[in-house]
Amino acid sequence: SASGIARGGRCSSRAEPRVAERAGERRVRLQKVLSLLRRHFRRCGLLATFRAFDADCDGLVSPGEFRAALSAADPPISSEDDAKALWEQACGTDFGDLSLQQLSDFLGLT
Repeated sequence: SASGIARGGRCSSRAEPRVAERAGERRVRLQKVLSLLRRHFRRCGLLATFRAFDADCDGLVSPGEFRAALSAADPPISSEDDAKALWEQACGTDFGDLSLQQLSDFLGLT
């Protein structure tokens, strides 16, 4: 801003703390969502959960199947950004498919 330049030759950015705050709030929200998902799917059991995610029964969970299962979960996850962030946590990348073991590890099921 002009006043920031006039005071010390540098621009003061008030947006940086807000961006960091929003990122922190998102992490907390995603952890709460993940906790609820884990509780929901623990009641179902590992194989029933995997079958719910693996809609085409090919033994792997695709990103589309993952999003569909999240939207059918209790509570449903309908935000594309949240689903993508959860996928990246589960898979470690934004592409590929999840195996039974990866889904089990992500949801804390054994």
